[in-house]
Amino acid sequence: MYAVALHTDMQYDCNSYAVILQHVCSRTAKYMQQECKQDAVIKYPYRYYGIPEVKN
Repeated sequence: MYAVALHTDMQYDCNSYAVILQHVCSRTAKYMQQECKQDAVIKYPYRYYGIPEVKN
């Protein structure tokens, strides 16, 4: 998506290319972290919130 557009447009220099890639990658990483955190809360709410599990 972004990389293809930048690659075909030669007015961008390497620095702006790197900055945009970093931005895209960090957004993706943040999204994945959030998704992972949501999974953890749903699957292991006791562990996530530090509440001791009640064992019967």
